[in-house]
Amino acid sequence: MNDNNLRLLAQAEALAIHEYLNGNIQPSTQLQDPTNFDVNFKGDYTVVSNDGFLNLRYGPGPDYGIIIPMPANSTVSCYGYYSILNNAQWVYVVYKNYVGFCNVAYLRKQVPQPKKQPYCTATVVNTDSLYVRTGPGKEYEPIKEVPLIYSGNRVDICD
Repeated sequence: MNDNNLRLLAQAEALAIHEYLNGNIQPSTQLQDPTNFDVNFKGDYTVVSNDGFLNLRYGPGPDYGIIIPMPANSTVSCYGYYSILNNAQWVYVVYKNYVGFCNVAYLRKQVPQPKKQPYCTATVVNTDSLYVRTGPGKEYEPIKEVPLIYSGNRVDICD
């Protein structure tokens, strides 16, 4: 792009901002529908804006009205829907009770933590009966909700 084109573009942007600030142009407040779906966008995200907030908008792009500013470190959920504007991806997200668009460049996808599997050992009872007690040793009371366990039964002991 040459200097003349840059100057014309800057003038057009300045005029658009002037018109908007004078109330001659109103941002759209009609919620738009996303145009694309990608399962890779599904998940929870953290807002990482340097300004301290990120605007949730009615559509993909800054020309759409603001629904609500979302504070940095807020969590939003995306179900895979998004739109593209000027090579930027605008994801369709849920924030609290609000639904709208925000630029994915200002979000960090949260990595789901794997659920800890309990450590278990299997034991076969080799006595006539077995009580499960509230603590280690016969001086502790049997847990009344657990029925007697008999010889030959398998017991999984988990932490």
